[in-house]
Amino acid sequence: QLLKYAPGVTWEQRARYLYEGATIAEHYNMRRELVPIYTTIALDLRQRSPMKSKEYYLKAAQIATEVADRHNLVVIYNNLADMYCYLGDMYHSYMYLEKANEALEGSSNLATALLQHEVEISLFIEDHAKATSAVDKLAMSAKRKGLGSIRLQAFLYRFQIAVELGKERCRRKIHLK
Repeated sequence: QLLKYAPGVTWEQRARYLYEGATIAEHYNMRRELVPIYTTIALDLRQRSPMKSKEYYLKAAQIATEVADRHNLVVIYNNLADMYCYLGDMYHSYMYLEKANEALEGSSNLATALLQHEVEISLFIEDHAKATSAVDKLAMSAKRKGLGSIRLQAFLYRFQIAVELGKERCRRKIHLK
């Protein structure tokens, strides 16, 4: 856990221990321990080398699937969705978000974060129907859990969707004239 972030410790210093830990875990076939190690490496590589980061995320996802570590699988798929969004590849971003939702299976603390991510991606690709559906789920989930700040966020998303739809209608009117 300390290797995820330690103030004053550079990536190079952490990387040495992470790769060493991965080597030991691989040697002793400690599959479950490899998942957080690979995920941490992928997270650190995300901006430096997105393709290398993707390789580590996919390795971690494969192992998480094999050892039935659903929680980490959801986190990994969500991180892959973030990474593809960062790269501007919304198709793959949404694909991994869908995989995260499938892996979630039922209620979890991660459900709220995934719904927020789904709304943001849907808005980015201008799929307002999907965004509205996700906002409705988000609002209902927040209401059940008593999360006032998330309910406010859902309201703000609804407002953003309404503004975007209004802009779209204005553009269509201008093109019809």
